[in-house]
Amino acid sequence: GWLAAGDDAGEVLVYDLRARKLLRRIEGCHSNICAAVRFRPGHKWELISGGLDSRVVHSNFNRIRTLHSFTLPKPPSNATPGQIVNPRFVYSLDCDPSGTFAVAGL
Repeated sequence: GWLAAGDDAGEVLVYDLRARKLLRRIEGCHSNICAAVRFRPGHKWELISGGLDSRVVHSNFNRIRTLHSFTLPKPPSNATPGQIVNPRFVYSLDCDPSGTFAVAGL
């Protein structure tokens, strides 16, 4: 089995639990803290990560390659005085059972 984790440097780490060692280190996914990582169901070497840089990144961790990335848009600048807008930080991720769709919790 594998375990994926994000770190404060924005890297994604994949550990091989049987061998008890680091399998892959993916650098450059995020420019800030990587707060969420999720393996993509049905796609052996793929995972999705989200961070405090407002990015969601779809990666192949066998080839250490970004497949897709998406930066969440900034909120509209026409907010009324006193209105608070939450930052676009990605704190959680999930996928449907087929791995076709992904959702990000902000």
